[in-house]
Amino acid sequence: MKKTRKRNIYYKKALLASKTTKTLQEILQTDIFAGDDKLDPNLREEQLSTDSDRKRLVNHYSKREGMFFGQLIAYSEGASQSFLTKSTGKSFYEIKAIQADEIDSAAEQKNEFIESILYFGVYKNHLVVMQSLSLTMKALEAHLSWLLHDYKSILAPDEQIILQDRPTQQAKNQIETVGARQIKVGSPLAFTQESSQEETDQPKHISWSPKTLGADLVKSLLGQKDWDDLDIKHSLDDQNISVQLIIRYRRKTGDSGQKILDDIATSLRHQDEEDYKIELKDGSILEGSELKISTKIDVSFMPDGRVAEADLYSEMAKWLIAHYRNKNIVD
Repeated sequence: MKKTRKRNIYYKKALLASKTTKTLQEILQTDIFAGDDKLDPNLREEQLSTDSDRKRLVNHYSKREGMFFGQLIAYSEGASQSFLTKSTGKSFYEIKAIQADEIDSAAEQKNEFIESILYFGVYKNHLVVMQSLSLTMKALEAHLSWLLHDYKSILAPDEQIILQDRPTQQAKNQIETVGARQIKVGSPLAFTQESSQEETDQPKHISWSPKTLGADLVKSLLGQKDWDDLDIKHSLDDQNISVQLIIRYRRKTGDSGQKILDDIATSLRHQDEEDYKIELKDGSILEGSELKISTKIDVSFMPDGRVAEADLYSEMAKWLIAHYRNKNIVD
């Protein structure tokens, strides 16, 4: 029996800064996932860095209901998976690790643990995406760029693909009618602590890297040298600090509300919804969630925990095509 859980799906529009007249759907179906090499997923694996075994690829894909669908997966080659053993009469659970090949592996195959899966569908230049915590829209955009540049050389080095947000119709009407006063971007300060110890008799060197947009803003303003000299641990003790950048918009003749929306949709497309908002001239606020078209759907899961992909793709297609036919999204 299938179980269902609520999941968010998001709309994105693919902008191809390119000489090509093809849509993203046409490129995927006729140029990338076509020909003899489409049968060999090894050829379309993207190595994420030279010093890492982490890879990602569009694994399974299909054409259905007039759309192209795919699953973007990420995995680290040869990685092990930790698990705990629960038993009575002990003060703690025992933790062990297992390699994927130890589960079930024939001589001619190799198993790997999947880190994350993102699901997406493409209709012309319109996308519907169900992301995960570690595979986000930013990762999808980066992988599509790799496919179009490195894998197939469809785009020239100076050409690019951008997955742009689109606001809800209500937000679009508000900003066109009232006008924007300012954009507020920011978040609480949060850092990731990193330590290194090259010599055993030397104290550990503690460094900090930004974890949130607010921390990124502070690092950008300070510069690398002042950032390295900053006593972050002392600064954060017993503090609850937020950083906010305010961009005031002075409307000029010929500017439009659509221009503002387009700039925000491109520049802030990878930021969390909670990290930005628009203050309108009448004092009302448009939250980040209102600047993205999204909805919650019921996602079915198989008894073994895998997503029931046919059901998911059907729901994604129904939602996206309805928006297209109602002209909420346009070519």
